Amino acid sequence: MWQKEAIMNLALRETPPAVKYFGWLDHDLVLSNNNWLSDAVAKIDSGSVAVQLFSLVNRLSLEKHSIATRAGSIAGKGMGAPGGAWIADRDYLDTVGGFELSNIFGGGDQSFDDAMRGKVGSHVTLYPKAMADEVARWAVEASRIRGIRPASYVESVAYHLWHGEHVNRQYGTRHRLLHSESFDPLTDMRVAANGLLEWCSDKPGLHAGVAKFFDDRKEDG
Repeated sequence: MWQKEAIMNLALRETPPAVKYFGWLDHDLVLSNNNWLSDAVAKIDSGSVAVQLFSLVNRLSLEKHSIATRAGSIAGKGMGAPGGAWIADRDYLDTVGGFELSNIFGGGDQSFDDAMRGKVGSHVTLYPKAMADEVARWAVEASRIRGIRPASYVESVAYHLWHGEHVNRQYGTRHRLLHSESFDPLTDMRVAANGLLEWCSDKPGLHAGVAKFFDDRKEDG
């Protein structure tokens, strides 16, 4: 299953206490602003709770031609790409307990973005009820803890490198399996001793379906 947020939680727990900032960058992004680190840290030092590291995403083809552009969520006031690259106040992340884990197909970036904007997005309507409730609960609580501290962004283009056809990501259909198997993140999965997610329920259809989903993404072309 999707392990991104679990891996980030593991990294957060292992980060030395003296470290003030925690960043996460998808490996398929290249940032045009060479000063993104210093720009983001300056914004956090000035009061921002977290900083998205781009204002615009340019999705590229295999031949590195532009396919589509989209604003970053914070630059686009919620109407844009929610994830990809962030730096946050480490104390804030510790206080909220790290990142929400329910999105076993990916899409957890949206939960963090909801917390930054103080509004649970319509994406939760795609989830089974138990999952939707847990995702919304986390976002609301993380937003409450954030308080009046705003999220900000760095003026930069993020070039999204090609890694498979976009249609194979199955964004419009990937949650059907979760409904048919009544997926509940509180009873169907758990954090293992190594910090990663593992199944803990007797739902072979769910387990096989999730594995097939990632095979069908054809990330290498």
